Amino acid sequence: MAHVPRAAGVLALLMLGVGPGPVRAQPVPQYQSLRIIAPAAPGGGWDQTGRVMQQVLQRAGIVRTVPVENVPGAAGTIGLARFIGAERGRGDVVMVSGLIMLSAIVTHASPVTLREVTPIARLTGEYEVVVVPAPSPLRSLADLVEAFRMHPESISWGGGSAGGSDQILAGLIADAVGVAPRRVNYIAFSGGGEAMSAILGGQVSVGVSGLAEVAADRRGHHPRPRHFERSASARPERPDARRTGGCRRVRELAIDRRPAGHQPSRTAGPRTSD
Repeated sequence: MAHVPRAAGVLALLMLGVGPGPVRAQPVPQYQSLRIIAPAAPGGGWDQTGRVMQQVLQRAGIVRTVPVENVPGAAGTIGLARFIGAERGRGDVVMVSGLIMLSAIVTHASPVTLREVTPIARLTGEYEVVVVPAPSPLRSLADLVEAFRMHPESISWGGGSAGGSDQILAGLIADAVGVAPRRVNYIAFSGGGEAMSAILGGQVSVGVSGLAEVAADRRGHHPRPRHFERSASARPERPDARRTGGCRRVRELAIDRRPAGHQPSRTAGPRTSD
């Protein structure tokens, strides 16, 4: 039995559709251990992705133990720096990342970048969703656009780390309806779990998050979805996402929010190619 798995091979098996099915004989794991680094707090999209991978790899008998380690901070760049510094050359560890980390590298002028890791799999794609707390007076996308245009700073937007896809979408919405993006009152949280708690608690006017993070809430106080975006042909999921004025321009926005898996580079220095 191999004790140091090749992470790329493990994820290749995962992407081929090996997953939970009818329980028969317990398979003998092909690999002993694979660590998954989620560079964010528990409850967010990267954490959820890592834990789904953990369940599938163990249930399918591919890996015996699959610990998920959370390393939150600075939109994933703290976890990235640790991943590069402590794990270089190892074949038994992978890190989950996505567009949020790419944006944060630019925003925070990070000394480490994704050139220093090896991308091995694009795992998922999902909608970005704009939601409001259930008691909110904003009952439609048109209500949100009108209130935002009249008093931009009075609308607080809660989402993931500064510079990530959630803040980018808020800025794109502002631009689409004629509001300067610098006037967006964006409140950044370290992970999707914290952002959802703030939304459900009414601490922000509007929440921007991944659909999986919204759907994962099980406390019964679900926020109301106002609009969805995805990387390809964004489409309205509610009748109030109308094709008129600012609503139409908001509907036509597109943003890519796809978690991916990375392996640490096996070389001593940064990669020089794309």
